[in-house]
Amino acid sequence: MSGTDLPSSLLREGQMMRDGLLSDLLALGRTVVLPIDPRAPSPHLPDGVGPGTLMPVLLPADREAAMARLTSIVEASPLFLPIGPEGEPELVDLYRRALVQGRLLLGTRPEALEIAADKLATSFLLGEAGLAVPATRIAEAGHALVHDLVLKPRFGAGCLATGLLRAGSIVPDLPDMILEPLVEGVPLSLTLLCAEGEAWLLTANRQLVRMEAERFVFDGLLVGGAEQKRPAMETLAGRIARAMPGLWGLVGVDLIDTFAGPVVIEVNPRPTTAYAALHRALGINPMAELLALAERPLAELRRPLQVKAQMVRVDE
Repeated sequence: MSGTDLPSSLLREGQMMRDGLLSDLLALGRTVVLPIDPRAPSPHLPDGVGPGTLMPVLLPADREAAMARLTSIVEASPLFLPIGPEGEPELVDLYRRALVQGRLLLGTRPEALEIAADKLATSFLLGEAGLAVPATRIAEAGHALVHDLVLKPRFGAGCLATGLLRAGSIVPDLPDMILEPLVEGVPLSLTLLCAEGEAWLLTANRQLVRMEAERFVFDGLLVGGAEQKRPAMETLAGRIARAMPGLWGLVGVDLIDTFAGPVVIEVNPRPTTAYAALHRALGINPMAELLALAERPLAELRRPLQVKAQMVRVDE
């Protein structure tokens, strides 16, 4: 996205998530090399956050130069923890380069990243695995709709450019858009730790999503706010991980909880906004679990959790 303005909502979400990750890594005594987009604010961390060392690196504004700098940082670092939006094609190349260079990639494998970045491919894959998903299709410009349908980008993250087209509307001529039915129910999300086709459900979250001028607006979420659904969500998490065995590390899942059961909307193959309150909700350092996953099977880490719901607002 270099060279364009960053939406303020994504900036807020990204900063909250990034600063939470940094605090947890520094608390573990880690040295963190942090590439900073020139459009993004500098980290805002509490005093005495931990014994680690933060080494910020301001990236060039030019996209090509920024990617070259990122590549050199990855090649010089033993561990690589990516948190950028999965819709960026250069990010997949960076993942592959890290693996080729023998770096420890603390994130989803490139083949699963490419699928998760494509909402149409994700819907097809999960549907083939027997999970409930909306009937998603390519948006064909100029067609008149018979029913209300959700129009959203095929690639990318968040609620940006996602809205509702009413029956009788004409599908606009926009590139790489998809249509799917409006699923009625309660918007939830899951925060998972995944590896080798397995998943550990860390928190089941209640999302705060509203409609404004036929657009979906994400105001935040209550991390751990849907723990009463944990048994069903644990089953769902396992099925998603088996369908996408390349998911690795922290993963988010957006879904709608309907009367007929959960309907999976998309899979985010990276840390999500929920991370801003994940440590407080769990009472444990999630980065410690992620780093342990690089050395131990997920089954050895999985254990009962005492989750205390925590609010994250991005609209303030």
